[in-house]
Amino acid sequence: RMITPAIGTASPTTELQGLQAAFSTLAPLPEKKAMIYFSSGVRRDTADQDELKATIDAAVRANVAIYPVGGQLPSLLRQ
Repeated sequence: RMITPAIGTASPTTELQGLQAAFSTLAPLPEKKAMIYFSSGVRRDTADQDELKATIDAAVRANVAIYPVGGQLPSLLRQ
């Protein structure tokens, strides 16, 4: 099952809350889950550290492995 939360160009806190919502959706599914996360990254100095910790905790509780893919992918696909 593929879940694609609308994250886009939101603030770091909004992106983290979007990820938490996706983890909540995946949590009831049995077994280990994987999420491929396309992002240009969240700057650590702007991200709320409590929200970041809550997001990591939500992924662990939902048994979700996160595989981030950097922002350079769209430019690679255009070549």
